Amino acid sequence: MSTSLQAHPPAHEQLPTKRKRSDDEESSTPKKKAPTKVPSTRKSRAASESESLYKDSIEAIEKGIQALDKRVKGLKWPGMNDCILALTIDNYAAAATEHLPNVFKLKGMDNGITLAFDLTMAIAEISYTDLEKTAKMSGWGDAEASYEELDGVLLSLIPSRKKPTTRLASLPEVPLRWTPDGFDPGPSESGRPGTLHQGWTYAQKMKREKDRREARRIRRETTQNWVSIALAELKEDRDYLDACGIEGYFPKSIAALEGILAEQSSPEAASPSGGSA
Repeated sequence: MSTSLQAHPPAHEQLPTKRKRSDDEESSTPKKKAPTKVPSTRKSRAASESESLYKDSIEAIEKGIQALDKRVKGLKWPGMNDCILALTIDNYAAAATEHLPNVFKLKGMDNGITLAFDLTMAIAEISYTDLEKTAKMSGWGDAEASYEELDGVLLSLIPSRKKPTTRLASLPEVPLRWTPDGFDPGPSESGRPGTLHQGWTYAQKMKREKDRREARRIRRETTQNWVSIALAELKEDRDYLDACGIEGYFPKSIAALEGILAEQSSPEAASPSGGSA
């Protein structure tokens, strides 16, 4: 009797059975770690810290001058002219020097020289106010000591910056200083502008100055030829203060910047020295 055997596939055709892993094997198998973020470099962190300090300082000085302007706006005309306690340019200049510690911090940080210079220029802008508000706005001469301190700080930063290789044909435009041209406050019983008109006029002037400061700051931050920009702004502000009898506004820094431009104009000018742009 012949027995028919069921054919089996050859050994090489048999499919392997999948063996289930034991718990011990599962625990011993190394697991893939989740990818970790690459930490930022020390240099990028330092740059971020210096930029953050610079921005915070700009906000702080702007809040400071707006607070002073608000107090000045509240003064009543004409009795305030004889008020010894009235705010003057001396108060503005002294308040400006209070922001210098952040300049020194930036100066010691990586890539902080340029920011320290720009911050000092911004501080210089809030060291004076509308000198036509009252007859006492020009102060008692105390502002000159503050300007001497500010001038020394700015002067110390100039050699550390890289000298620009080209001169500007013209400066990027910013809003001009406010003038009363075309403004008619209207008649009043006393023959002087009324309180309402005075308040409106002063508010317009302060808004223009705020917009002007912001435009100047952006121009400093975005224009490569920092020497021409800084010199033009310092001389413009100096002339405004000189006309009101206030002297000593950044004479050493102005002279140093003029010297750099004179070197660039000379046909025998040396190649630009190193430093922070």
